[in-house]
Amino acid sequence: WPVALAAILFVAWRVAGCWTDALIGLNVASFLLQCYSPRWENEGVLTHDALRSPGNAHRIATSAFLHASWWHLGANMFGVWQIGHLLERTFGPGRFLHVYLAG
Repeated sequence: WPVALAAILFVAWRVAGCWTDALIGLNVASFLLQCYSPRWENEGVLTHDALRSPGNAHRIATSAFLHASWWHLGANMFGVWQIGHLLERTFGPGRFLHVYLAG
């Protein structure tokens, strides 16, 4: 999972040209997968029990890309779009990505 997530993030960044746009695209793609594949949602949800089970560390990162509704996704991505480019320019792309993933 860590290598796959890193590869997906890298490709999205190369296509979008900046982390803000890449993260918005990944969130939308993740939400579409979540809508049409319940397994995607089940595999990404972060729960206390899941963290105690072996092989579930990926849920720490994947849970950041899950949203409860179109409104939830839209509001969050609007916020990322509004301040993401500014934060990315101010702190640099790497630091911005770390802050986003840690949040």
